[in-house]
Amino acid sequence: MKHLIAVILGILCLVGIYFFVQYNSQPLSFSMYTPSVTPTPSRTIVQGKPQKLLFVPYWGLTSQKLPSDYDQLVYFGITANTQGIDTQEDGYKDLNVFVKRATNNKTLLTVRMIDPTVNGRVLQDKNLQNAIIAESLQTANKYGFSGIVLDFEYNALAFDSVIKSISTFSTNFAKATHGEDLTFYQSVYGDTFYRLRPYDVGTIAKNADGIIVLAYDFHKANGDAGPGFPLSGKETQGYDLKSMVDDFAKKMPTQKMIIAFGLYGYDWQVDKTGHSQGSATPLSDLQIQQKFLANCPFSGCRIKRDIMSAEMTITYTDTQKNKHDVWFEDMQSVAEKSQYLKTQGINATALWAYSYF
Repeated sequence: MKHLIAVILGILCLVGIYFFVQYNSQPLSFSMYTPSVTPTPSRTIVQGKPQKLLFVPYWGLTSQKLPSDYDQLVYFGITANTQGIDTQEDGYKDLNVFVKRATNNKTLLTVRMIDPTVNGRVLQDKNLQNAIIAESLQTANKYGFSGIVLDFEYNALAFDSVIKSISTFSTNFAKATHGEDLTFYQSVYGDTFYRLRPYDVGTIAKNADGIIVLAYDFHKANGDAGPGFPLSGKETQGYDLKSMVDDFAKKMPTQKMIIAFGLYGYDWQVDKTGHSQGSATPLSDLQIQQKFLANCPFSGCRIKRDIMSAEMTITYTDTQKNKHDVWFEDMQSVAEKSQYLKTQGINATALWAYSYF
């Protein structure tokens, strides 16, 4: 027994000597593997004055001076065709009207790119991209705008080639804009992650001064009735503003987010099960106030605020006995959502749009 113990001790000594020599007498250290993760921005309430932007569509211009209680007015805007910026289009022709109405305001010029045929051509033609960028900047400088908002709306499948093409166009636009000492912003859909839109948010945010996230039109006119973009309630709605903020925060700093709310709604005709019967009718906030809130003339008219979404909903029966569901954003729902955003490090919002309220 003593002999066996001696053999075991001898073996242990030899093993110890081996490790001592193998690791050069340095102590061994062990650490657990930690996968790399993208840091999430801190969730702290933003202090100070919130930044407020107001979109001003060319079709909403009136003879009145535009409001001055916004940090920036965003003119919506000029557009492109297959040659470059379309100078014969109404948005371009009304530039002078906007500038005269927007005295004493800081202004941004939106480049409206919403035609899928034109946008598909743009992504394939570098010369066309360069023409749009150059002519947009010439227009911005000529009319005294402080920056550009690129509104490139594209519903193609999110293939890598499409995503890279959009990112390249955005990056080149941003660099050229900064070269003119102007700011550059880009708008993207609020449901970008939910519906797998073809945008690389991280790359766009890296080069832009900010991203305007369009937190409206989640429930669309040609779909079933529902809130424009619910504050919460993804369990029933599929997605919500809180999930949207979390998704964007994984790809970009919250300090670069500007959340845009739409002061309008939709009126859906629905069947007995609540499914829409055809496309909904869009209604501005002002039209809703006049048609329903002042004195609702319809049978069974019921107006209430939905707690989960924070938005207003109206149900009624028209003169042909058809049932309707109306959902819309108002100033109170905007205030509730804005308060939540502040807790997430977001203090910049925008409203769509002037003349709608």
